[in-house]
Amino acid sequence: CGIESLNRLRNPHLMDSFTRVIRDLSVGELIQMQWERSFAITEEIYGKIIYGKTASLFGAVCETAGILFGADSRRVQSLKNFGILMGNMFQKRDDYIDYFSGVAKNGKTPYKDFYNGLYTYPVIVLRDQCNKTEKKIIQKIFSKPERTLEDTSVIENFMDYYKIEKTLQDEMNLEKLKLITFLKKFPQSPYRKLMIERIEDL
Repeated sequence: CGIESLNRLRNPHLMDSFTRVIRDLSVGELIQMQWERSFAITEEIYGKIIYGKTASLFGAVCETAGILFGADSRRVQSLKNFGILMGNMFQKRDDYIDYFSGVAKNGKTPYKDFYNGLYTYPVIVLRDQCNKTEKKIIQKIFSKPERTLEDTSVIENFMDYYKIEKTLQDEMNLEKLKLITFLKKFPQSPYRKLMIERIEDL
């Protein structure tokens, strides 16, 4: 199994990374179970969820790559930070697609998270910009056992009015720039080129 393979490598730093990410995944799952259907969820709590369930895993992958390569602690930490940022953007992008992308392009059913009553990133950003009356409408929609096409139209109109799609695009573009800037510090290679292209395509 995975733990036995790590033990054979006889590297305590790898085991530390592995145990940390298992802990983070567990904590993230518990926080998500508590908050994903709560109107009171904040961006900070959402950040803890995606760190635990996604970003910590990306961070661990990049961190352990540095450890296996024999990089110094400073470089290992920078690789981990890169992975965390990439994981955060990956999850926010996934949430974004649910509201702002079609089936044909991405293969994901639109509004799946919405119909499941989940407070994901676009809704959290939207809610924080709405007035009190609009917030009550959103809360009422998400508290229903099932959401309708009419409910979808209401949320779409709010998203359009507050330009949530553009807000999220701008945020993700900034994060993409940070990722690409980090990658450009490395020597040119087919791998670097491929990673930059993949990030640019997001």
